[in-house]
Amino acid sequence: MEYSVCRMKGPVDFSCGLDNGCWAELPALVIGSVRSESTPHRPWTVAKLGYDDCCLYLCYEVDDRYVRSMETQYNTNVCVDSCVEFFVQPRGKEYLNFETNCSGAILTYFISDWQRDPVTGAIAGYQALSEQDFKQIAIYHSLSGQIEGIADPVKWRLGLRIPLALLRKFFPGLELKAGETWRANFYKCGGMKGYEHWITWSPVGGKLNFHQPEFFDTLKFV
Repeated sequence: MEYSVCRMKGPVDFSCGLDNGCWAELPALVIGSVRSESTPHRPWTVAKLGYDDCCLYLCYEVDDRYVRSMETQYNTNVCVDSCVEFFVQPRGKEYLNFETNCSGAILTYFISDWQRDPVTGAIAGYQALSEQDFKQIAIYHSLSGQIEGIADPVKWRLGLRIPLALLRKFFPGLELKAGETWRANFYKCGGMKGYEHWITWSPVGGKLNFHQPEFFDTLKFV
């Protein structure tokens, strides 16, 4: 499985939708591999990823229902909310995870050792991003505030602008240019109790654990 990351043309507007503006010509990426542990609720989730000389741009669109969003702070447990996630490994064994709920609360770690403690389940090696780091990331979210539950169908959008300067803090000398090949995975998870789901772009085998970089797949910059 491979996704072509295209150079963005023109101003980047997350509010216009994936079929319009600078997003229209980018290929779509469907997050559609459903883990067996999921409930029958399986929201349709599409993403597009692009770049320019200074930033990486990611936008998700989710046709959802049973939406929950209670976390509001940095590096809190957003994965139990209605959440989208991007795990990216530009090179080597380390990677960054960007987990964001539908209201724009985000968790991001630099993962140096993804193995988990067999007793506590904690990740062996990670560094949490600082508030200063987070302030460099622009987050667009079409839903806002705490949401205890939206049972009716709703479409929501989430966009991230991730600056190259932030990526270079963890991967010195990194470039955004045609010919680069990275590895990554994309996820949709969370939701109201009784409607939980775990859906991936590249299928994840074994235990229910998104922190398994052997299941990441290819991003090719064009």
